[in-house]
Amino acid sequence: MANGNAISLAEHWGAVQEVMSCQLKAARKQPHYGSGGDASEYDWAVWLEEYLPSRYAVIQDACVIDSQGNASDQLDVVIFDRHFTPRVWVHRGKVWVPAESVYAVVECKSVLNRDKVVAAGEKVESVRGMFRTSKAFYDNSSGKMKAAPLKRILGILLADRSEWNVPLGEPLTKVLGELTQNQRLDLACAVDAVGLAVAWDEAGTPTVKQVGGAHALIGFFSELITKLQEVGTVAAIDYDAYTDMLEWTEV
Repeated sequence: MANGNAISLAEHWGAVQEVMSCQLKAARKQPHYGSGGDASEYDWAVWLEEYLPSRYAVIQDACVIDSQGNASDQLDVVIFDRHFTPRVWVHRGKVWVPAESVYAVVECKSVLNRDKVVAAGEKVESVRGMFRTSKAFYDNSSGKMKAAPLKRILGILLADRSEWNVPLGEPLTKVLGELTQNQRLDLACAVDAVGLAVAWDEAGTPTVKQVGGAHALIGFFSELITKLQEVGTVAAIDYDAYTDMLEWTEV
């Protein structure tokens, strides 16, 4: 039985959003050598790292590589597997992660508008089009497990504000409908404005559900957690595919 203490979850999440909003605004105003996007990338990466379960790794300014040597565009933030998948290359803070490990590609922009939706879709496409392996593995309780089917990589756009009025309507669904299959976004958030999730039917028509006001951020985050749960665990990587240049000898 509860001890009588209680908090308002609505007020709690509203406060979390208020803090995040202030951090993003401060990042935009401070002098720095990079672009404004660089500042918000850091804040979003830190926020996601703090709130996501520890099985997910979050990294800023990363690239994705596949076993055939293809590399993605430079990505603002990547959410990838921390537990099962090794990293391909780490040098002075820069990380290349294998395509098999990626749960989500996140683009961080100052504003939510048509151009930013298109640009984010192109970044997501640079990862979804990559080659991914899936290898059989052994489970302590079940023995040898079959290679798992590849899961959908999530596409996410995060922004400070929205140029569209809330609730978002036809301008958003129109540009979403113009994206190719590999460019489709699944989630977006403009802090202080709207959090949204996109469902796609077989014809490629988007349906958007959204929440605004003080709960835009938690609305986005709850949908992110739900979609990550639906993905489950990334496929087991065939690491031999990344090292097939090795010439082994036997003695």
